[in-house]
Amino acid sequence: MRDIDLIVETTAGPVRGNAVSAGVAFLGIPYASPPTGVRRFLPPQPISAWREVRDGTRPGPIAPQLTSRLARVMGDFDLAQSEDCLTLNIWTPATAGKALPVLVWFHGGAFTSGSGQLPWYSGETLARRGGVVVVTVSYRLGPLGFLYLPGVVDGNMGLQDQRAALRWIAANVARFGGDPRNITVSGQSAGARSGLILMGDDALNDLFRRVILMSGPFGIRPSSTDAAAHAGFEFARALDVDPVDLRALQSVPVDRLLRTTAELAQKHREFGNSRLPFDTVADGKFVPADPTSLALRGRALDIDVLVGTTRDESAAHLAFDPEAIEARPERVRAAAVKWLGDAADARLNELKRLWPNTSPYSLLVHLVTDQTFLHGTVAFAEKRATLGRPVFLYRFDWQSPMQRLGACHCIDLPFAFNNFDNWADAPMLAEGDRETMSGLAAAMQDSFISFIHDGSPACDATPPWLPYTHPERTTMRFDEIIEPVGDPAGVHWRRPFGTA
Repeated sequence: MRDIDLIVETTAGPVRGNAVSAGVAFLGIPYASPPTGVRRFLPPQPISAWREVRDGTRPGPIAPQLTSRLARVMGDFDLAQSEDCLTLNIWTPATAGKALPVLVWFHGGAFTSGSGQLPWYSGETLARRGGVVVVTVSYRLGPLGFLYLPGVVDGNMGLQDQRAALRWIAANVARFGGDPRNITVSGQSAGARSGLILMGDDALNDLFRRVILMSGPFGIRPSSTDAAAHAGFEFARALDVDPVDLRALQSVPVDRLLRTTAELAQKHREFGNSRLPFDTVADGKFVPADPTSLALRGRALDIDVLVGTTRDESAAHLAFDPEAIEARPERVRAAAVKWLGDAADARLNELKRLWPNTSPYSLLVHLVTDQTFLHGTVAFAEKRATLGRPVFLYRFDWQSPMQRLGACHCIDLPFAFNNFDNWADAPMLAEGDRETMSGLAAAMQDSFISFIHDGSPACDATPPWLPYTHPERTTMRFDEIIEPVGDPAGVHWRRPFGTA
C-alpha cells in the first residue's frame, strides 16, 4: 500500500477514501447486502460485487432508532437513518512496510441505539497516534436486529451482522495496511457484551488475538428462548400483525416498529431496571445461556484481555429519573430484595461500608452498577486469574462536573478515542477542565495502544501495570491521578457474590 492510496480494491470491488490527518479514511463501506424488503429479519447476506469505484468519503446511514436514553448524558445526534446500514468505516495510517495492528470497534447502546458511523467513534486520532488501523462497525438494532419469533424470525440478527463484518475485515484489512493476524475486538456496553460472546465462539475467535471490553453489562444474561418468544409475540400483537406472517412483518413501516418498541419499553419499565424489550437470545447457536462460561475455556483463554468499568456506571441511567433521585431508603431496599433475595441486606451493608454517608440515590446507583456491571467484570477477572490466564483490569473514576452523574456509563469513551472536539455537545463533559481531560485521555489511549500492539497496556504514560492476579488483584485507576490500586473491590465486597 502506498503512503497515500485513496483507492483500495476490496473483495467486493474498489472503494475511494479521504485523505485525513491519520492517513486515509474509508467510510460507509458495505460488508453485507442491505437487509431491506424480503431480507428484513433475515441473517445478513453476502454483499453484491461492484466494478466502478465506490465512494467511501462519507459515512453511511445509521440503523433505524429513536433518541437514545442517554442523550441527556452523551448528547444527541441527527443523522440519516436507513435499514441499509450494514457498513463499516476504516481509518488507516496508510504507510508502507510492516502491516499494522487492527482495532475493530462495536458500539454500545443496549442494542437499540448508536452506530459505528457516529463521529464519537472516529478512529482518526487513534490511528494517527497509535499506528493502528481502526474499523468501526454498524449493525442492526432493536426489533430489526433482535426480534425473535420461533420458526419465523431467528433473532440475534445484529450479532450475525457483527460476525459478517468480522469475516469481511479478516479477508480485507490487509488491503488497508492492517495485519489480519493481529486484530483486537473492542466494544463498550452492548459492544462489550458482543465481544464476550465472540470470545466464546470457536467458529470466529481464531480471527482475533485480543479484546478490550469496556463497561460490559455482564450481569445481564441473554434472554431465554421462551422469554424472547413471549416478547416477540407481544410485539406482533401490538403491531396487529400475525406473528407467523413474515411478509406482513417485513412490510410494517420502520417508524411504527420503533414507536411500538418504545411503548412496550414504557409498559414494562421497572424501578432501577433499564432492560429493553429486545436483546440477545440464548439460542444455543450464536449465543449461549452463559456467555462468560464459554469465554473462560478453550481457545478463548489464549485471547489477551483488557477489561474495565467506570465507578458510577448506572448514574447515566438514573440521574434524570425522578423516582431514583427521590427514592426513599425502604424503596432501595425493596429493589435489592427483589433482585437479590436473602443476600440483599448483606450487599446493602457492604455498599454502605464502602460508600459511607451515601444518599439513597447514590446507594441505588452503586447497587445497580454492581449488579449490572461491576460484579460480572470482577468475577470474569477472578476466574481468569484462577485459571492462570492474564487479564488487565481498570476502573475509570474521573467524574462529570454535572450533578449526580459521577463517573457514569460512557464517560470514558471520549478519553479512549481522545477526540473531544467530536463530543462538544456532551453534557457529561461540560465545564470539565480541558487540560486535565486531555492529559488523562492521552494516557488512557496510550495504554490501549500498547495493548493493541502487544497485549499489555503497560506504557510510559501510566505507572507500572501488572495483570490482575491473586492476591494483589491490581487494578489501574484512571482519574486526575492515575495509579494502580490493590483489590479496590475488596474481599468483603466479593463475598456477597460468592467469588472470594
